[in-house]
Amino acid sequence: MPKLNHSKLNQNITKMKTILLTTAILSASLMSQADTWRKFNTSNSTIPSNIVNSVSVQGNTVWVGTEHGIAPFTTEGTIREDLGSNLPTQNTSVFVFPSNGNVWAGTDEGLVQFDGEHGWNVLSSDNSGLPLNVIRSMFIDHNGKTWIGTWGGGLACMSTDWEVFTTFNSGLVSNGITALAEDKSGKIWIGTFNRGISIYDNGQWQTLNTDNSMLPSNSIQSIYADGNALWIGTSAGMAKFQDGQITKFTTANTGIVFSKVNCFIREGNYLWIGSDGGLLRYDGLGLISYNTANSGLPSNDVVSVGFDSNGNKWIGTSGGGLVEFNPNGIPAGFEEKNLNMAQVYPNPFSDELSINNQENEMMQVDVLNLNGQKIKSFQLQAGDHTKISAIDLPAGAYNLQFQTSKKLENLRIIKTLE
Repeated sequence: MPKLNHSKLNQNITKMKTILLTTAILSASLMSQADTWRKFNTSNSTIPSNIVNSVSVQGNTVWVGTEHGIAPFTTEGTIREDLGSNLPTQNTSVFVFPSNGNVWAGTDEGLVQFDGEHGWNVLSSDNSGLPLNVIRSMFIDHNGKTWIGTWGGGLACMSTDWEVFTTFNSGLVSNGITALAEDKSGKIWIGTFNRGISIYDNGQWQTLNTDNSMLPSNSIQSIYADGNALWIGTSAGMAKFQDGQITKFTTANTGIVFSKVNCFIREGNYLWIGSDGGLLRYDGLGLISYNTANSGLPSNDVVSVGFDSNGNKWIGTSGGGLVEFNPNGIPAGFEEKNLNMAQVYPNPFSDELSINNQENEMMQVDVLNLNGQKIKSFQLQAGDHTKISAIDLPAGAYNLQFQTSKKLENLRIIKTLE
């Protein structure tokens, strides 16, 4: 019987333990943190403001409207640079996408339109039938007409011609329009700042308010058409309108702390809700709350939510910037990724990581944990190479972020035990 080489056996056992422990750590980082969050703010990205008003996903682009203009992210989490440097910089509240593939954004200075090739065109009260430049809501109906809600100028309908509805020439209850939607029968639901809802049906008008219904408040934040139902977000809770009946949801009857309800979006069996109490998920039976106390949300004031094709939720907050969230973990491979901005090796790594700056300008390099918290930060001059010590980092997964004045790239890296 051959003798055992105990020294070699011990080395192999140690290596096996390292592999098993590293695998366990990586699994824990994605499974124990089944709620995986990635944050984008003015400190770690080129987003122009942490006050986000609107998030909409079109293909592989996440359109983000902020108080200081538009930030188009890719679904990989980098800023699109092919849209030129003349992105609108004014307060942007809403996006719609016409069937021709264009992008339209409602801003405080009118309707800006992007055709994908020739830059941005602005429609304002000076060069169009728009009654007021401050736009708070928009949608495109089943006939292709664009409905535009302004902050004080009433409601505009744009097709081949412009038609404007105000409190002076129609049954509209207020000129301060905050939300728009179309129900199954083609009626237009118009949410107002403080007078409830006007419902428009081929020249006929109805009013829905706290006096004639179970509406929680006359201050309407959002309206969402969801099959045969309409969800209404107000400053004092939300309501579901279906088959002529209203069901009210508030902190009092749900046990979830929230008041203002800013947005809704359907994903399969779940309705996701943005509120001032965080991100809410409704499964038809009850609400689950994601907030700053129990999740990676940087702010409880969730104003807008969009989904990409990977099932990631892109969440706009008022004050906390943009957040990417996936309950099953944000899809991100652990294999080597070819970067344009930098060369990184080895990956996985143990004690040391080498980084080469392949850009012709200074680069900011940040090491972030999976919650977006900055662990290490340094700068590399153009063409420079450095080695960073990772001895003090616990084993697990991290995000490595590179940023210059014009570019931003991310790489998932793995720290092993040896």
